[in-house]
Amino acid sequence: MPEKFQDQIYGRPQEARLWVGQLDYTLPMGEKATFEAGLKTSIADDEPTQFFLQRDLSTGNYVENDSITNSFPFNEQVYAGYSIYKNTIGKIGFQVGARGEWTNNQGVDGNSGTRYINEYFDLFPSAYLTYALSGEGEEIILNYSRRINRPSWGQFAPFYNAQDLLNTRFGNPGLRPEYTDSYEVGYNNNWRILALSSTIYHRRTSDAMTRIIGLLNNNAAVQLWENVNFRRDTGLELINQLKFHSSWDATLSGNFFYSEVNARNLDHDFVNSSFSWTVNLLSNWIIPQIATVQVMADYRGPIILPQGKIDPVYGVNLGVRKDMFNRRATLSINVSDVFNTRNFRIQTNDTRFSQTRSFYRETRIATLSFTYRFGGFYQREEMKEERYSDDPF
Repeated sequence: MPEKFQDQIYGRPQEARLWVGQLDYTLPMGEKATFEAGLKTSIADDEPTQFFLQRDLSTGNYVENDSITNSFPFNEQVYAGYSIYKNTIGKIGFQVGARGEWTNNQGVDGNSGTRYINEYFDLFPSAYLTYALSGEGEEIILNYSRRINRPSWGQFAPFYNAQDLLNTRFGNPGLRPEYTDSYEVGYNNNWRILALSSTIYHRRTSDAMTRIIGLLNNNAAVQLWENVNFRRDTGLELINQLKFHSSWDATLSGNFFYSEVNARNLDHDFVNSSFSWTVNLLSNWIIPQIATVQVMADYRGPIILPQGKIDPVYGVNLGVRKDMFNRRATLSINVSDVFNTRNFRIQTNDTRFSQTRSFYRETRIATLSFTYRFGGFYQREEMKEERYSDDPF
């Protein structure tokens, strides 16, 4: 068998969500007060499998590499219950609630037979307060919530990914979920041509999940998923909805924030912080008797990592839609990433090494579609509108 890997063939993960159930109940408690409670269960089975075949140059045959071929049968069960109380007193509206979740997930390393079990219960309180000001649609909002982000099987699975032998990857079966406490103060207002939503926020994520890159003995880089001490984000988010004319509208949003990540639990040098921002534009322009044009543009600033950053990414999408034959047919042309700029690049800076990785994906894609609607379509739509206009059921 040659030492050099000549070809690699991977099996596709098999996933199945077996059952998801939810039950909600709302109880009126006065003219403006309600009490809501619910239960939800989610049970999922996944069995990702990786096949790695290595070609024997002396025979030309493919032989399975047992040390890399692996499977990871994975089962996750989540049982949750929640309750919410809502009320309005004068200009003040409020909502308080809590959600409890019990989680059990288990995975088995197909090669070693090692079973990994994670079982935990969490409580997630929330509070939401609004105060109506004098103007129509003008209000101040205070909000607190606690959320969870669980690892996916792809982050759990102890697979050795060797598609690039100088940059390998492993999953981490011991990875824990991350928890985010979010505090927000907002101001909303509606003017004749402008609707403004603004929020000042602070979010702290404990046990934050992130990628860490190390070196093997042969100087190949290895990427692992790890939990770090915390990640903090403090910033200002603005959403502006503008209507210049009945035929032209735009939504412009921006998020300007300061991020900190602390991974000193892994290495004393793994600390990083930086300012960043995102800007998004969505604009629709109706050209009478001709077509409707939509432009989407976005810019995402740098994202910090314990050992470096993900460089900024930006791009523009363009779409044109034309209704034809008395609106029975529609011709659409869409182009994503018009200027072919959405390239993904990660810079890693460590005391032992520096690395820059670039990923060039197929993002500039043009599609042409034609839709024709046969008779009866509009009649069915009108029947739906009649049914739902007066009857909520």
